[in-house]
Amino acid sequence: MPATAFATVTLGRLTYPGSGRAEPAGAGQVMWYMTYRTVDDEGTVSEEHVSYGGGCSPKPACKTK
Repeated sequence: MPATAFATVTLGRLTYPGSGRAEPAGAGQVMWYMTYRTVDDEGTVSEEHVSYGGGCSPKPACKTK
């Protein structure tokens, strides 16, 4: 699955967009790569990258900065 925006929420002056993509990770497995951002009027305040699924250790999530 190509990179796709899943949700965007605005609270006060901050916006929180979330997106992700998926790739096959072996027989019957999928690896998800998620991006979580915090944005204000001047740009990106913070950004986190996390992966879930096959080949990821420790479970359940691996930060992939």
